[in-house]
Amino acid sequence: MKRAFRSIAMFLSMLILLGLLFAYAMFEGGFVSWFLFYSFAPVFLYEILFFLYSIKGWRVSRDFSHYVVRSGEEVHVTIRMKRALPFPLYYTVVEDVFPHSLHKVNLQHDTYKYLNAPDNLKVRRRLKRVVFPWFRRDLKEEYIIQDIPRGRHHFRVIRIRISDMFGFIHKELMYPVRDELVVYPSTREVHMLGRVSAFDHGEQSAYSFRLKNTNIAIGTREYVPGDKFSWIDWKQTARKNELVTKEFEQEKSTDTMVVLNAYAYDEFNLLAFEAAVEVAYSIVEALYRQASNSHFLTMGEENIYMPLYQDESKTIGLREHLTKIEPNDNGSFAPSFKEEVHQMTGGFVVMVITTQINPAFKDVMTETSLRMKRVIVLFIQGSQRIADDEYELIREMRFKGVVVNVLTEKELIHHTIEVNVV
Repeated sequence: MKRAFRSIAMFLSMLILLGLLFAYAMFEGGFVSWFLFYSFAPVFLYEILFFLYSIKGWRVSRDFSHYVVRSGEEVHVTIRMKRALPFPLYYTVVEDVFPHSLHKVNLQHDTYKYLNAPDNLKVRRRLKRVVFPWFRRDLKEEYIIQDIPRGRHHFRVIRIRISDMFGFIHKELMYPVRDELVVYPSTREVHMLGRVSAFDHGEQSAYSFRLKNTNIAIGTREYVPGDKFSWIDWKQTARKNELVTKEFEQEKSTDTMVVLNAYAYDEFNLLAFEAAVEVAYSIVEALYRQASNSHFLTMGEENIYMPLYQDESKTIGLREHLTKIEPNDNGSFAPSFKEEVHQMTGGFVVMVITTQINPAFKDVMTETSLRMKRVIVLFIQGSQRIADDEYELIREMRFKGVVVNVLTEKELIHHTIEVNVV
């Protein structure tokens, strides 16, 4: 409103000045007075036309090089402006208004160097460029958004401001240009140290996390189409003069339940929560690649359960869910998870990913370990933010048979994360 009032005041001032010059030329006469009038007349004419010129008819659009990326990547953005009349404009200021969700950066693995000081990753993203269009009707401005954080980022408006060459009159308009940039959580390699399944003749441990293994041969049988070439027993084949394959003992079925604690608390570390989302997604991806029966449970604003039985649509739904998930300020994890545990069968290996450990959490994990095959906790937090009483709770859980992994910035800065499961 102030800018519009100022432009009107400047326009009226120029009309008054033009009238004074004309009156001076009429009453004074002579070459000098008329020279002044005709010299300034084109300027006044341009200012009048500029005052009447409207930018409401401009067509403004925004294009992304990719509308779906992973966190930490970059996107090239192109803003296009088209106007019908080639009216001469000295300069135009183009500003893309960023959503609040983009006022932070994701430096991929280097992000977690700041796990003890997450506020250092907050930035004020701003795109304001000056374009000199003159008579051009098609204008274009390009820029790059780097280090994009996870989430769904909604772009809503583009601000255009024009001014005359003297800076007397300014015009500004907000164009509603809506676009959505989807940024999935990134993944990394997860190296599971140990195994969580057992054979009939006893448990074994190894440096793998395969829930369906067939490496113990207990006999032979006739070859059937679909058997792997490596299963053929060549000695028996040569003896019987027909294809014979090895028969393996199957492991007991072990389902893995991955649980993400999405409850917020006092002094909540949002960067640690981002790491928890990334680790949870990476573990689920690893289980999916190994053809394991896995399930996913989010505890937060609402408890969301997703069975992932080698169904690609389920994994896509999980990815969408983890893209938009935010911490919940209401409620707490322990009582909510305790209710869910009473509804589970005892055949699960439960992996809980959390950024907080307290006495209630310790109690519910200990109780869960008595009902399930195994409970594995991944505690993600900055090393300087872990208190002594939390270390004491970790020791108590380990003593009660709960496997606890502490992941700090020292572990998270590496591409491969090692997780103990035994």
